[in-house]
Amino acid sequence: MKFKDKVVLITGGTGELGQNVARKFVDESAQVVTTYLAEAEKERFAQSIQKPSPGIEFFRANLMNESEVEAVFTFVKQRFHKLDVLCNLVGGYMEKTPLINLTEKDWDFMMNLNLKSCFFCTKHGFRLMQEQKKGCIINVSAMAGLTPEAGRGAYGISKGGVALLTKIAAAEAKSDPKSKITVNAIAPSILTTKSNQGWASAEDMALWVTLEQVADVITYLASEEASAINGQIIGVNGRI
Repeated sequence: MKFKDKVVLITGGTGELGQNVARKFVDESAQVVTTYLAEAEKERFAQSIQKPSPGIEFFRANLMNESEVEAVFTFVKQRFHKLDVLCNLVGGYMEKTPLINLTEKDWDFMMNLNLKSCFFCTKHGFRLMQEQKKGCIINVSAMAGLTPEAGRGAYGISKGGVALLTKIAAAEAKSDPKSKITVNAIAPSILTTKSNQGWASAEDMALWVTLEQVADVITYLASEEASAINGQIIGVNGRI
């Protein structure tokens, strides 16, 4: 029961990765709050749980809107009086597009979904954890955010921004000698989501990273065993 009495907030916890992460935390006795945007996604997740779990609560919020983000953290603070772990999993990608073909809409969508949402949640999560002098924040960058790749302009830059945001937040956490806050990120390659499986061969997928493997890394970073890790971008790249 590694996370007994721990409060974990997972943004985007009703997505494919989020569900795996949420289940792992609940299985280790954590109290999980997960944000969602689409009611249908929330209902599918709720129905997939064989027995209703008192360890999961849902909160609807558009995390690209700071006032709604603030409402999430206000709820967590009032409901549980603390936050031990924040997993910022909200994000998305777009098909490869050369820079000269990128539209303003494409650019803004990637920056808002991947970077702005992570900034808002890191900001408000960090503020709450500073009051406690402890806590763990885990963000999601991407391999494309660390290694430049043709056609990955908006996506790669937004995820590269998440990596830099993570390092800056970690540096600010270290500036307080009494703080035990850690801020890290994972940078996966290609995940075995249903949408990705739709276009790939079995040979391709054998090189990818499973959702369970990523969830294992996230829960490790949230554990006491990883308390000495701070400001790191952990590649979870499988065999790519």
